[in-house]
Amino acid sequence: MLKRLLLSAIVLSSICVSCHAIDVDLPGANSKIPEDEYKDYVYLSPKIALEQIASTQAMINQIKADGTFEKLKEWRKISDDAELEKTLRHDFKQFMTPIDGQTEIIEHTENSGIQFTVPFSSVFKIQNSEHNYTLEGLTGSTYVARDYNVVEKGGSERTFIYKKLDNTKYWNLNVTNLDNSNQGTIVGITFTSKDNPNTSYSIGTYIAGSESESERNIKANRILANYVLPSVRSLNRLNEFSTITMSKNLQYRVLNGSTRTESTDKDSIYGSKSYTVTHKGPHGVNQVLQMIPLHDKQQHFLLNAKPDDPYNFETHIEYINSLYGHTLNKEIRLSRISKSFVWFDGIPGLLLDYELSNGEGRLEFITHDKDYEYRHIASYQVNGYYTLEQLKNMLLDVKLLNTGDMYNRDIDLFNLRLKS
Repeated sequence: MLKRLLLSAIVLSSICVSCHAIDVDLPGANSKIPEDEYKDYVYLSPKIALEQIASTQAMINQIKADGTFEKLKEWRKISDDAELEKTLRHDFKQFMTPIDGQTEIIEHTENSGIQFTVPFSSVFKIQNSEHNYTLEGLTGSTYVARDYNVVEKGGSERTFIYKKLDNTKYWNLNVTNLDNSNQGTIVGITFTSKDNPNTSYSIGTYIAGSESESERNIKANRILANYVLPSVRSLNRLNEFSTITMSKNLQYRVLNGSTRTESTDKDSIYGSKSYTVTHKGPHGVNQVLQMIPLHDKQQHFLLNAKPDDPYNFETHIEYINSLYGHTLNKEIRLSRISKSFVWFDGIPGLLLDYELSNGEGRLEFITHDKDYEYRHIASYQVNGYYTLEQLKNMLLDVKLLNTGDMYNRDIDLFNLRLKS
């Protein structure tokens, strides 16, 4: 089944040396960029970056003025002002907007599936388009839905070799929208994974605008070759340390050797039951799946969304901050937090990744169907037996078995665009 996952792109700049660098004969590939750079790289448009710098500086000025800065130096055990400012800038950024971060995309097939990473956040679906559901990458304060229907105007295709994939082809298309008012360029790759040769995937980068065709090609090729292509991984790799299980409508993964217990609680307001499944895993890792009934009057995931936060992602981040924020009288405080947006089979989710001052790390994956909000939490010791990457990817491999008419699972087109 051909999956056309079209991604937008921007000019990227990241130069460093690694013995495991990009090694592929594709336009835009940079051998000075590490092959695993996609894990950490996040794009912010210049406009958004300037807005965040200004907001962060205002917050730092405030805590310096009210005396909190000196107290933070004491409990964080950081004596250097510049070092503490650097740490605070990183922390403050996590609570500003839902637009910075990464997007993880997962597409399941009958026997396997793939996962790949995009270095920006995509939090919108456009309804009623030709392809029914598309994604909008948001990097500005105003969201404007556009017609993304395109007409092919010509292009080319050639084969290339990449060690992790088979049957690889690179393609380039020149396109326009239906009224011929906007020219665009799509560059992409088509491939099969080594453990699932009967499924063909296609990942592309779509650039539209007033720039020349060559400029659009440069932008599209850079993100495709250096960040998206190296991030393509088979979901079957997770079988080495985890297994698939189910609760209600959710299929998810737990660590091999985990023991399972279940419990129910009654909602004091609505009288409905919420369900909790606990998986006690090896090496001190515990997984808890909470299944909370959705009610129209409750502030739940994807309900009562704000215009600039359509999936209420910030509500969850603010809640974490309220529990473990920088208030000085708390025994356990938040050391760091980051977020990734997730699209699995065309369904949105949120991954929160944070660490506490007591050395405990936590990952929370949140999504929902028409009946329940699913909140899957994994707690672990930092620098423990499992890597953070292993635990994170395990939580991301989820599947809703029945979505009714809520979502269109068989996505034909992802259209991830950045706006500056």
